[in-house]
Amino acid sequence: QPIKLIKDQLAVSIADKQAEFDEIKQLTNPTVRRQLLASFASDCDTTATKLKASPFPGQRYQVILPLRTISDDQVYAPNFKNGSTIWTVRFPHEGTFQIARLTVNNNLPEGKKVITANAKDAIGISANVAEKMSGADFDGDTVLCIPYNGKVKIKDDPMLKDLVGFDPKVQYGPGSTDKAYKHLSKGRTQNEMGQISNLIADMTVGGTGSDQLARAVKYSMTVIDADKHNLDYMRCYKEQGIKQLRDEWQGRIKENGKWSTAAATLITRANSEQTVLKRQGSPRINQKGKPWYDPNRPEGSLIYKTADKLEYEEIRKVKDPETKKTLIDPETGKPVWEKTGKTKVRTEKSRQMREVDDARELISPLNSEKERIYANYANTLKAMANEARKEQVYTGTLKRSPSAAKTYAKEVKSLEDQLSIAEHNRPLEKQAQYIAGCRMRVLKAQYPDLEPKEIKKKSDQYLKDARLQVGAKRHPISISEREWEAIQSGAISDDKLTKILKYADADRVRELATPRDQRGLSDAKKRQIKALASIVTM
Repeated sequence: QPIKLIKDQLAVSIADKQAEFDEIKQLTNPTVRRQLLASFASDCDTTATKLKASPFPGQRYQVILPLRTISDDQVYAPNFKNGSTIWTVRFPHEGTFQIARLTVNNNLPEGKKVITANAKDAIGISANVAEKMSGADFDGDTVLCIPYNGKVKIKDDPMLKDLVGFDPKVQYGPGSTDKAYKHLSKGRTQNEMGQISNLIADMTVGGTGSDQLARAVKYSMTVIDADKHNLDYMRCYKEQGIKQLRDEWQGRIKENGKWSTAAATLITRANSEQTVLKRQGSPRINQKGKPWYDPNRPEGSLIYKTADKLEYEEIRKVKDPETKKTLIDPETGKPVWEKTGKTKVRTEKSRQMREVDDARELISPLNSEKERIYANYANTLKAMANEARKEQVYTGTLKRSPSAAKTYAKEVKSLEDQLSIAEHNRPLEKQAQYIAGCRMRVLKAQYPDLEPKEIKKKSDQYLKDARLQVGAKRHPISISEREWEAIQSGAISDDKLTKILKYADADRVRELATPRDQRGLSDAKKRQIKALASIVTM
């Protein structure tokens, strides 16, 4: 998207975060403030890692349904104003040539018949529009719909010339060759899609030409349907010269002296995995005066302790030398393991953005303007996260008052009773999690190529069933005005209030804790309004 749009949208995101931070700092209850500051800091770190921006005004996700009588420049969308313009984007997408700009036509008879006027999450489009959006299917696919409000204008382009008429099922399907070829499993599909998506993003940031971009997109279109339609993805890889594209746009010599074609620009590196030494316990907040304080790190950043025992002796499953199958112990029914004699180092996975204090370290040698813009955005969020954690550690505790506990004895008992009921669910929830986890392990063993979305769907269903089985049910704590008076007066200890807040509605707690005698707008709120004014029609 254009530089101005990127800057405007990220400015809104920063203003939103700053306004939220300002509100949290105004909270009167120290226990609530500490908890929300910790949550805010964590959210800032996550947003910086994913480089996620605030949503566009009025945007919403919608399920796409096919309409035969609608034109390729129109959409039946009962949730948007008739005659207005919207852009539809399907994720993942490879570029502006896969974004459709459509005019809302809610007078279409077929649309009214297929999608009722009260439908909250569906739109109707033509097959050609679906094909433009990276080959979307009408089997539950959703698209992001962004309405034009007079200021926000999304850049969209015609389909790349080299992609017109390209059908991976025809060019690389079973009937396209007489030679046998390797099938791409569901598990490998996710890995390949991640790599080619990163390549396309890096090429786009680097300003590649349309011919090279089309080659990469052809491979991505082939990979995404390779398992479903048994496509010859390896032939596509070779014919489209994907290795050469990776060498040109992502190739670099790493610190260990080896050649790498992994994610290359800040845009793709930010959320990419990074292997780090195994860590032990929860991270500490870098704070001056503490034994663990690191003067080389920003105050407020997270300090991790490396695990005490890093090295271990590697073991592997024993295989039959003839059949190459894993040997099973007849007595236990479990695989037989043996020591390899090699010493390994324990590691764990992190994200590259989380491992740097300055996002500019992830900028590629291209040093593109878009990378610099996002680096500044990430650094602003990181600074806010660190500042929030500093506020957190220097925020005091709630002092318990025995006299207040007597005055508000009824309210204290109500809160304690609610907490007892809420905590009673903990062992039941733990049991439900264990049952669901066991079922998922069995399912993964039977079907090792399950896609992530299928795993999540099954996991949610198993957990729901397990909760019903053991009777696990969340019991949220409701805090009345009078009970909040008791809390504020010190009738509840800091430790007990911390437990209560785990089960209370966060929005309700924030409402109760926010001072009600404030007049006028804070500076953060004024900045937020100014940022929104740049993209919203007033």
